[in-house]
Amino acid sequence: MQRNKTKRRQNSVYVATFAMVFVLLLPANITLAAKGGQDKASRSGSGKKSADARQSGWISLFNGKDLSGWARHENLPGHGVFGKWYVEDGAIVGKQEPPGKGGFLTTAKEFENFELEFQFQIEWPFDSGVFLRTGAGGKSHQVTIDYRDGGEFGKIYLPWTQNAVHLSPEGMKHYNKGKWNNMRIFCAGEPALIQVWLNDTLITNFQHTHKTTKGVPPKGTLSLQVHPGGKGYDDKSVKFRNIKIRPLPALYEGFVPLFNGIDLTGWTGDTENYPVEDGLLVCRGKNLYTEGRFSDFHLKFRFQLTEGANNGLGVRMEEGAHAAYDAMELQILDNTAERYAKIKPYQAHGSIYGVVPAKRGALKPVGRWNTQEVIAVGSQIKVIVNGQTIVDTDIAEAAKKPTPDGKKHPGLKRTEGHLALLGHGSVVKFKDIRIKNLTAEK
Repeated sequence: MQRNKTKRRQNSVYVATFAMVFVLLLPANITLAAKGGQDKASRSGSGKKSADARQSGWISLFNGKDLSGWARHENLPGHGVFGKWYVEDGAIVGKQEPPGKGGFLTTAKEFENFELEFQFQIEWPFDSGVFLRTGAGGKSHQVTIDYRDGGEFGKIYLPWTQNAVHLSPEGMKHYNKGKWNNMRIFCAGEPALIQVWLNDTLITNFQHTHKTTKGVPPKGTLSLQVHPGGKGYDDKSVKFRNIKIRPLPALYEGFVPLFNGIDLTGWTGDTENYPVEDGLLVCRGKNLYTEGRFSDFHLKFRFQLTEGANNGLGVRMEEGAHAAYDAMELQILDNTAERYAKIKPYQAHGSIYGVVPAKRGALKPVGRWNTQEVIAVGSQIKVIVNGQTIVDTDIAEAAKKPTPDGKKHPGLKRTEGHLALLGHGSVVKFKDIRIKNLTAEK
């Protein structure tokens, strides 16, 4: 419903292709978190999923005994087929051989969208990394494990194409010297969204654009690296063990997460009153905004209403603006509540508040999970609830004539801005929030 204006906050402006975080609550309970542009290790309302909830769907890539399923990459410019790879004490060991020469150890299988997890140790000074979607000529997304002066853990480097596209200056301080360290990597979508956790701390959150990912194949092998060159590397090594991967289904092709099921990375606003509970984003407050900005998009999410719940989805808005008038507000409302028995048609769930009424009857009973999609392309807005299209309109046409509420809605002319959850003090739960950028497809 309507909201009062609050103090407007300034936020960094990201390009429309910037994709934020969402949680993929698949049957395998995939957990993710990210925002483009900058890294944030924690947010208000943080929590953790249980380890058991994240175990299904994993495939082991290393048997702990030999290099079955792995081979040297034989077509690396500047590397050659060098480096020494062997198994010792249940770990893959990589060293330079001959001195100053390195190379890749790569999987036989190719992967596209996935979550990767492994443990590693690296000696000082040594340079290594994990390469995602490795192509025939080595072009790939490198997640650096560069343990030397000036090195970084979690930097995104595209060899033989773009070079460094994202830095992670704080990553190395989370490494435990002389111990086994855990690294988890999420890679999905095209352009790829890449997140990296080191010992359960998020150190890298990067959303590629078509420009930054140019030249890298959308699918490829996984590779481990021994970097060539470097003084004092000859007797040093990197070790990997417990390497496993969880492929993400094609169902999510092109969609990226807006909520990670762990914390509020990628969101700003009333974060204190949007706790994360059991992997769910729970609204108990006012406005929560995405840090990213969107123009044309396809949004998907699931929500659960409580009795009499009242919320909204702000579209193409600025922080602190009045969503219903200075942007566009799509109602999220328990239509069945007695207190809303006499609401106007343009106030029902899914309606563009004050402008376009939604068809009723698509919501499930209170307490059950609903699915919703919002497709915004220019002035064309479509809202789908539980498979039923309840709004399909051209807001440019709607803005030409008096609106049902008789008020001005200049925000209908906006072409980009933040998405927002617009709380009104009642409890609404959200999950599976994901988005596909449609601007880049024009």
